[in-house]
Amino acid sequence: MKTTYLQWDEYISLLEKLKGNKLRLLMAFQGMCGLRVGDVLSLKWGDVLNRNEIVVREQKTKKIRPIYLNTTITKIIQEEYKGQNNDVYVFKSNIRNNPMSVSYINRALKKLFKQYEIEYSDKVSSHLFRKTFGRRYMDVNDWSDKALLLLNEVYGHSTIAITKIYLGIRDEEIRNVYKSLVA
Repeated sequence: MKTTYLQWDEYISLLEKLKGNKLRLLMAFQGMCGLRVGDVLSLKWGDVLNRNEIVVREQKTKKIRPIYLNTTITKIIQEEYKGQNNDVYVFKSNIRNNPMSVSYINRALKKLFKQYEIEYSDKVSSHLFRKTFGRRYMDVNDWSDKALLLLNEVYGHSTIAITKIYLGIRDEEIRNVYKSLVA
C-alpha cells in the first residue's frame, strides 16, 4: 500500500540517514511538532536555538500557539546548526535570505523517497510528516478518544470528524464494521 504517512520506525530511520541534509530538520519539526510546512518555513535560527518552546503564528489559521520541543528535536536542531545568524531562515533557499519553496521541498522529498525506496502516494509532500505525527500520537495513546480530542486541538481542526478523516481513521473504522461481522 502506498502511504500518506510513515510508520514511526521508518520515520526515525529516515531522520538518522539524513544527517546534514537540509530537509532533516524540516521533517523533524513536522513529524515531532505537527506543524504545517508553511509554519516551519517561517522559522529563523533565532526562533529555535537553545529553546525548549517556540511560539508559532499559524499561517493558515492566524492562531498563535506554543510548540514544545522534545529532546530529540532540540538535539537535531543542534546537529544541523552551522553557525548561521539568528535572522537567517532555518530552511533558507540558495537565493538570498528567503525560505525554501514548498514545491522545491516536495520535489526533493520525492527524490529522497526514491533513493531510500520508500513507497509513497503519487503526490509525495511534506504534509505526510504532519500526518506521521498524528498517527504516532494516536498509537502511543492506544487510539483513545481523549488522544483524538487532544490531537484535534493540536491540529486546530474545527471538528473531531475532520481529524479522523485527516488521519484516515474514519476509513479504518468503516472497514472494521465489516470485519466485525465475521460468523
